Amino acid sequence: MVSSYVIRVLLAATKVVAWFCIIFILLPRHILSAPPQGLSVSGRAGKIKRENRVWADVVRIGFYTIIIVHLLVLAGIYDLLSLTAGYALLYLLLLFLRPEGLPRAGMERVFTRFVTFGLDALERRVRYGELVRQRWNSLKAWIRRQTPSLDQILWGLALFWVLLVSIYLRLYETMNHAAFTPASYSHLKWLKGLTRRELYVDGIYPYGAFTLLSGLKTFTFLDEAMLLRVAQGLTGGLTVAAIHFAIHHFSGRRDAALLGASLYGIFTFAQTFPGLPLYPNEALPLEMALAFLLPTWVFLTRYLTEREPVWLGLAFQGTVTVLLIHPLVGAVTLAGWVLALPASLIYGRWRGHGTLQMTLAAVGTVILGNIFYVIGHLGGRELVENPLALTGQMWERWIEETARLPDTLASEAPLFFVALLAIPLLLLLGGDDDAQGARYSARAGRVTLALVLLGTAILIEASQQLGWSKVFASRIMAAVASLLACAVLGVAYGMVVSWVSARVRRFGETRFLPKNLTSLHPLINLGATIAILSTMLVASPPLMVKGASKAGYDAVAIKIYDIKEEHLAYTWTVVGVGEMLPHILGRGWYLNGEYFLQNYAPDTYCYDPEQPELGIPTEHVYIIVEKNVYAAPSTAKGLYQRDTMEQGLWDWCKAYGQSHDNMTIYYEDNDIAIYHIHHPLLPVEPGVVPGVKERGYE
Repeated sequence: MVSSYVIRVLLAATKVVAWFCIIFILLPRHILSAPPQGLSVSGRAGKIKRENRVWADVVRIGFYTIIIVHLLVLAGIYDLLSLTAGYALLYLLLLFLRPEGLPRAGMERVFTRFVTFGLDALERRVRYGELVRQRWNSLKAWIRRQTPSLDQILWGLALFWVLLVSIYLRLYETMNHAAFTPASYSHLKWLKGLTRRELYVDGIYPYGAFTLLSGLKTFTFLDEAMLLRVAQGLTGGLTVAAIHFAIHHFSGRRDAALLGASLYGIFTFAQTFPGLPLYPNEALPLEMALAFLLPTWVFLTRYLTEREPVWLGLAFQGTVTVLLIHPLVGAVTLAGWVLALPASLIYGRWRGHGTLQMTLAAVGTVILGNIFYVIGHLGGRELVENPLALTGQMWERWIEETARLPDTLASEAPLFFVALLAIPLLLLLGGDDDAQGARYSARAGRVTLALVLLGTAILIEASQQLGWSKVFASRIMAAVASLLACAVLGVAYGMVVSWVSARVRRFGETRFLPKNLTSLHPLINLGATIAILSTMLVASPPLMVKGASKAGYDAVAIKIYDIKEEHLAYTWTVVGVGEMLPHILGRGWYLNGEYFLQNYAPDTYCYDPEQPELGIPTEHVYIIVEKNVYAAPSTAKGLYQRDTMEQGLWDWCKAYGQSHDNMTIYYEDNDIAIYHIHHPLLPVEPGVVPGVKERGYE
């Protein structure tokens, strides 16, 4: 039987995906202008144009959301109403900034039609039956126009399967274990800090990923802990979709895009790339930054080819977004800007036009991408230790792996080595490039991708000798290089297949092969791609989802969530170890177990508003006792002290239960016991909880 916790995770994931599609895809389609269609791509312009629109909207809304949430939190007015107002003001501002100005004529036309219909309805001149038939015919015509072909449906199902498997692998650990890692506890505290209008709770740290999640939390009303659990799957699926989009653009082939996306989304769990996969204690914010990396380069190369300002604006917004999410990945994104210039000069159509605009945009990304860090520094905040390393700093075993990463690249990651060997393929023309003559953007993008991967690999290999091992030989840099390797392998496969397809097509024209064979070509490609994926699944090493090191029992996290659901905010208190505090922030009170034992005796403890020093002034008190102290790296140093505290809590609860009748066992298993003390609610001054600050509450 599926547990209630798993059902909660699945429902939360569904809710997050639905709201992400509404906020980042559906609404922008109606309120933001579409980017120019540009050049056709290998006979599949329609599909890539739609992907361009989707990713343009995702990048723009992601950029605006990060900026708006930062500003609202700094102003101390962040909530659902202010965020919605921020989006509305943004929409009005963008309307005024359009070249055509505010579309007053369109608004007047809609208003006139509405008034005319109202007057006709009052005079009973509206033929409702005819009106319904017209609307029904219009709806059927729209459905026919939007209905995809069989080819598109099959390719869409294949991509959906890859995304679904990728998300499942990333949520597998979450669905089996509710407890957080130490890094996740910090992330939870920072995410809840945004809800409480607090920025840089523990110091200056990249908050971009948490502002995006906080925006989703504002609309979904999900608990921050549950949102953080399902964010791993969302970011993983988003990154897989980004790889698919970039490879599709650079190669013009859906089969190459599907295989490249599956390499990152699925086969990294076979331990075939260094630094991947990213597990729950490492995914945020690194993987969210990786999701914006490749689309940003697509927009940049399109600007260098087409010289449309909108593409430079999208590249600017994407780079700023990456810098605010993860500075190290942002540095890699800026390196792509530098390497895209010679690539477009040699392989594209850029001849130095727009250099000033590029320079100003690059300087602007650095300034805006670091502005909130500067504001935090001016506010007296200190940097979080080693901010560039982010989540890779948590465990000593990752440090040990970092020391041997150069050897790992050559010996333990054969697919990474194959990707390096495939780089020359990206420097050549594609099989359809010479025939189309319009693939400058894709060519420049392929070369940029190859140069960045080659430069990243060289930096990692040389880092030990240069003394840069803490940054360039880190697990984070290996993950970035491996993502680029997945993209390179996908594009290289597309290059080879495009050459073969071009030769087969020319052979067919000279040998007069049946024309219906050409119409079946997309289905043949899909069948071949599915066969390759099936072979890879059979032949690859087993897919392994390693459990991250936890900081507590799963039952504790689950039961605290139940407590939050059962009671009103701030009507309950939890007594226990410090790892429980991030779960409780913003919803209830927390009291450290040692402080509780020092200040409350079981024989004198009571609930009396006239004598608040004798009791905890909330209706419900939950005391969480660990029968077996949870052993984790974070608790190893104080294991004896923690064991003493848990034994003291156990004895306190036994003594209190013998002399009072308002204590029950809320939950108990082999590892923990949760005792519930219920005080009948007595009238107190509204909105006041007496004695909270004086007695150690947080």
